[in-house]
Amino acid sequence: WPGRDGDSAWVIRAPASGLHQVSFFQKVVSMPVDLEEEKRAAFFGRYLHHADALLAKAAAAELSSVSYGALVAMRERLDAAKVRAALHDPAAGDRRALWYTLLGVCGDEADAVAIGETMASMWQTKGWKNLPALITAYLELRGEAAVDEVERLYFRDRGRTLPEVEAAIVALRVHGDAEGAVSRERAVASFRTFFEDREPLVFLIVPDLARWEDWESRGRLVALAARRGDEMREIRERVAEYLAVCPEGG
Repeated sequence: WPGRDGDSAWVIRAPASGLHQVSFFQKVVSMPVDLEEEKRAAFFGRYLHHADALLAKAAAAELSSVSYGALVAMRERLDAAKVRAALHDPAAGDRRALWYTLLGVCGDEADAVAIGETMASMWQTKGWKNLPALITAYLELRGEAAVDEVERLYFRDRGRTLPEVEAAIVALRVHGDAEGAVSRERAVASFRTFFEDREPLVFLIVPDLARWEDWESRGRLVALAARRGDEMREIRERVAEYLAVCPEGG
């Protein structure tokens, strides 16, 4: 999901001082390797706003590495007011993507409006930092009704930059994988608009169509590879991988 920062491994290497830190890290290292992801997320969620900055940072780092579905499962345990405060803390830094994502899970209509306004401001300047998390949160709060808006802003507008387009893809991918506020069926339908809106970039979403077993797109992908495969190796290679797992083959 879009909040992942890749630094969670430091948690079990961090030096501990004080009984509460020692207890925390003992619990971390004793966790079964096959512990259910939702239970792991629930454990770290309890430390997300801990008074000890080290434990709070460790919890945020670990939650940045779990699936989006595991975060959504934490909805009832999240404190929206505390998430908002953390989001607007000047020290949030790279963890701001996590806070945006969590606010999408536990926020309300006012948060949806605020996130929409932030997206609109970034759209004007073609900004993209934290945009995957922003769009993910916006879709979570507004549901499938917001997909048309995302398509219009980032897929159909040819003035968008590649990072902006990729941010929208990531957000829809996250929802399609989790099958939550935006169903997989709707995510597939959105990605199919790429055949008209962003044909040269279709290779970015072909692995998703294969993973989601969207075999109805087979004919269009084969035609696309035949038409543009020689000039765009990425399209040819991704379509070949799709056909390799498609029940109907090539």
